[in-house]
Amino acid sequence: MPVSGLTRGSTSVGVFGMQIASLWQNVYRVLGAMPSIMVCGELDGAHSDFASFVEGGLDIESSPATKACQCFTRISQTVFGSQIVRLGFGEGYVAYSVSGLNIVFVHVPNRIATKQSDVELFYQDIASRASSGGITIHLVIGDTNQSSLGFTEGALNNAFSTGAYKNALGSASVSPSDLYGVSQSGTNSTGTKMYDVAVYRSDAVKLVAGPAYISQMSTGLTVTDHCGVAVQIEKL
Repeated sequence: MPVSGLTRGSTSVGVFGMQIASLWQNVYRVLGAMPSIMVCGELDGAHSDFASFVEGGLDIESSPATKACQCFTRISQTVFGSQIVRLGFGEGYVAYSVSGLNIVFVHVPNRIATKQSDVELFYQDIASRASSGGITIHLVIGDTNQSSLGFTEGALNNAFSTGAYKNALGSASVSPSDLYGVSQSGTNSTGTKMYDVAVYRSDAVKLVAGPAYISQMSTGLTVTDHCGVAVQIEKL
């Protein structure tokens, strides 16, 4: 339902733009380069309420869903637009090819998140549906709704009969890149559970830089309970 009186100039909309700009800057500080692609979950960037919430040489694409909370919004520099292809999307995920790397951004549905067999099927289905011919998933990144550190990498390894998937957040402790001298034992709002992951296929890609974990407080104004992870990967 539209929020009465919400306009492009509203403070509520401006906060989203501020959060994304701050994320962009913090990722640059850690990785030394602007991200080729950023995906925000639970945001329908195509909705008129969010017209021009970010500006300046950026390409924005929203993956449609029946509920806004299941949408994903891609934000990329326009210069990288021709190198990005959406491979598929559905409940809890959107998949993109970025310069030949197959990346799955996730917000795993709660109803399957704690059942390893269901999560394995979730990733198998994504890989088989993408591009109508199947893909190798090079990176899974996002909110897993699963609190165990090694759960997602284990599910991916079982799903694809390999031992190559590794979690870039290989420790139970993370240091938010936008906060000085702060260490957390998780990536949720209370810093206690490892919901966010960046799991890459180590026999196909290498981790060049990162991970950068950005806290939900990067602007001093909270618009989410956890902001997630950024990494730089390259094909081997």
